[in-house]
Amino acid sequence: MNIKSVATLLLMSWIVVAGASCGGGKPADTTGETSTTQETTTQKKGSEDASATDSAAQAGAKLVWEVSEGLAKPECAYYDADTNAIYVSNVNGFPTDKDGNGFISKISTDGTVIALRWALGLDAPKGLRAHGKTLWVADIDQIVAIDLDSGDVVKRVPVEGAEFLNDLATAEDGTVYAADTLGNKIFQYKDGAVSEFGAGVELESPNGLLVDGDRLIVAAWGLEPNENFQTKAPGNLYSLDRTSGKKTAITKKPLGNLDGVELDGQGGYVLTDFLAGKVLAVSADGAVAELHGTDAGAADHAYLIEKKLVVLPHMLSSKLFGIEVKQ
Repeated sequence: MNIKSVATLLLMSWIVVAGASCGGGKPADTTGETSTTQETTTQKKGSEDASATDSAAQAGAKLVWEVSEGLAKPECAYYDADTNAIYVSNVNGFPTDKDGNGFISKISTDGTVIALRWALGLDAPKGLRAHGKTLWVADIDQIVAIDLDSGDVVKRVPVEGAEFLNDLATAEDGTVYAADTLGNKIFQYKDGAVSEFGAGVELESPNGLLVDGDRLIVAAWGLEPNENFQTKAPGNLYSLDRTSGKKTAITKKPLGNLDGVELDGQGGYVLTDFLAGKVLAVSADGAVAELHGTDAGAADHAYLIEKKLVVLPHMLSSKLFGIEVKQ
């Protein structure tokens, strides 16, 4: 099955799940102005108990704000400490169409929209991560560099052989890593050249990426996704040595259809499970707890450690949530 067929079926499954889980709500209006400062839809909610997995204790979570106006299939939220802002990738259409409809939103940490369409000229942007003054974006089969001061696209790096670039991570030395979920590959862009960092079924359809010192942390989708993106076995959280490529399991057993991964500030990680609609905590020793539950569509999140705030893009409902969690 080629990438177009798989992506078509994936989009159909999104629509089916969205109708079942999100009440079949009307899609967000994406015809607004390209440069605005816009009020958010902010809602306060009481604490919600979330059941834990494994032997970890239960944790509470509280929705503190919500953004919906103008977002269009938000896939990734990334917090940049230098600009103290959250950047959100909006696929805004078919996930593999080179239609030029994709855009990046810039949002404050209290949920105020600074610029709905801060960066334009993308196709179906997904993973985001900054290095210095550059925001790097995974966009189907290329890695795109955006100037953080202006929001202008300054470079497009083709990734030959990429099928479905998903999440992206950067290292202190400027190396950019990009996960190709459908191709079972991880690419790296270093010193002006693209190469394969890893490839093969042992990568378990890599999705979320995070550089943690000399390790690349990988949140995997799972083994052999079918036409509905359901897997024969759920994905693990694992690490790859950035020098040798050696794989080391972090979770003790397969965990879920994992999407985003971020540091928790305590030696562990905060993850999302897209299909299960969960935000999960994984400690350094691999113990797992559920921090928050929602509908299917919980995509690649940001985590603000000091605020204990998960910024969660919900791709199917075209909303962005600010969720305070207890760690």
